[in-house]
Parts: sequence; structure tokens; C-alpha cells
Amino acid sequence: MTDHVLEHPRRHLEFVVLSFEGPDMYSLVGGLGVRVTEMTKVMARLGYNTRLFFVGDPSHEDYEATEDGLLHYHRWSQWLARQYPKGVYQGEVAKVEDYSASVPEFVVSSVVAKNAERGVTTVILGEDWHTAETVSRIDGLLKEKGLSKHALLFWNANFEPDVFTPISIAL
Repeated sequence: MTDHVLEHPRRHLEFVVLSFEGPDMYSLVGGLGVRVTEMTKVMARLGYNTRLFFVGDPSHEDYEATEDGLLHYHRWSQWLARQYPKGVYQGEVAKVEDYSASVPEFVVSSVVAKNAERGVTTVILGEDWHTAETVSRIDGLLKEKGLSKHALLFWNANFEPDVFTPISIAL
């Protein structure tokens, strides 16, 4: 019999999901919003600390914790959402540019770096083409700050033919 208690692997992983769509009516347009909303809820209910970064409703708080504090909603680009009140895809280009310019530094400095200090690996999943540049910038910042070994990066997308070529070249 050992004299130490084995820690559950959930204590050593945190999930970060990057998505244009999310759970707010403002950003819940179709399958992507439903998928990331339900997936992050399941992760949290399984005991994993989980964060969802999405373009959020400007009338909601920019940060919200649910599922007993295990699911963290980070509503991003709300200042642009105020300018484009008809939903997540109105002003899409400006929102994608803002998201990809501001999310990477926050994720690396406020999530990955802090997790690394505690021995926690951050698993980052970018959803759809809107997050391609964001994932690429996160990768660059992780390398620059010597944090690459503390994060796993994944990216999932459904491509439209005219979008595939520029993204594949960028990555």
C-alpha cells in the first residue's frame, strides 16, 4: 500500500476552446455554436477546467463562470459587437482581426503561463477558419516565451474552397 494518494489526471489538464460562435443568442448561429457550447459543458461536467473564448453578446458580462466554476466563458470583441448588433457575423472581418490580435497574448500570459507554474498542461482547440490566425499566433508566443512544452495545440475546421488555400499557406 502506498502512502500517497494518486492525483486524478484532470488536475493536470485545462482545456481552452477558441471559437467565433458561442452560447449567447448573439453568437449562437448554427452547428459550430451548438458544438462548442455542448462540448465545453461536457468537459466541465467531467471535471476538467474549461475555457471558451468566443465573440460574445455585448449586453452580457465579458467573463462568466458556470458548471461549479469549471466552465469559464470569455466573451471577446464585445466593443465591436456593440457596433455590429445584428449578430456575430455582422462585421465579421473586423471581429476576426480583433480576436486574432488580442486573444493570443491573453491565453498565453493569463492561462498557459499560470498553468505551467502549477504543472498543468493547457490543451488549446481552435474551431473553424476564424481561429486559424489566433492558433498560429499562440504557437509563436508559446515558442517565444519558452512555454511550448506546456501546451498542446489543435485546430479543427470545415473549409469552404476559397478559404482553404490562404489558410493552408499561412499555417
